[in-house]
Amino acid sequence: MTCKSRIQLARLIRKIEEGEEFSYYTKEIASHTIGITGSGGVGKSTLTSRLIQYYREKGNRVAVVATDPSSPFSGGALLGDRIRMQQFATDPDVFIKSVASRGKQGGVALCSGAIAAALSEAGYNPIIIETLGIGQDEIDISNIVDTSIVVFSPKTGDQIQAMKAGIMEIGDIFVVNKSDLSSADAMVSQLTKELTESGRKIEIIKTVASTGKGIEQLAQAIERHKLLIFSVSRKKRNAIYQIESILRDRIYSYIKESLQKKKYWDDALRDIVKGCDITDILKRLLSS
Repeated sequence: MTCKSRIQLARLIRKIEEGEEFSYYTKEIASHTIGITGSGGVGKSTLTSRLIQYYREKGNRVAVVATDPSSPFSGGALLGDRIRMQQFATDPDVFIKSVASRGKQGGVALCSGAIAAALSEAGYNPIIIETLGIGQDEIDISNIVDTSIVVFSPKTGDQIQAMKAGIMEIGDIFVVNKSDLSSADAMVSQLTKELTESGRKIEIIKTVASTGKGIEQLAQAIERHKLLIFSVSRKKRNAIYQIESILRDRIYSYIKESLQKKKYWDDALRDIVKGCDITDILKRLLSS
């Protein structure tokens, strides 16, 4: 399906969210996909807005898939990054979509990659996927995008050790945002040291997203990485991830619904509350 209008595209994305368009989970994404991840408060959304502005000035049609936390009751998104980026609301060549994580761990929604495929088909390039800002385990983004950008700010310096086993390992480019703060250089030095010890060669870009400083340098680093890795192997890996993710989600839903119909699920929850051995309960559920 080729979308000829924003209304058609919005309808298609809604179908993808509702699980009615599975083909987009395995479609090749021709556009360059860029992931923006990092802790809460480092300025991911402001950085994303500046990148939109940069690419629009270059004549690109830009799309953003922003992951919002889900309501534990309705499953709906709570934040709405579209409000943060409302300056682009009237630009017909910018498409911004907030997607509820619906409880999925890893910082991105299950359907983010499929939505990116639809946006690519509609002619948007690049496509930026922004993760949640809830912790240091937002590593799924690297399985969806071509270029992963990990954003830091000087105040997160003490967290680098904790990040080693998480998002630091999936970054293709590091950004030290809010680099006008006095501790920014120390942050860059700390990151450089960690990279040297690990033997990884990753560009570190200093930005001040609130003013636009360093955005052009970041875009140039993104382009260099794009030329370096834009390969079939990464596209294949991303497609495999999409398939595995949707299978895990659907199999879990199917098993849970089956158990609920037979009341095994409610019985198991009741036994857990009573303090019964969870291992025995799991064995009982799996043999049901």
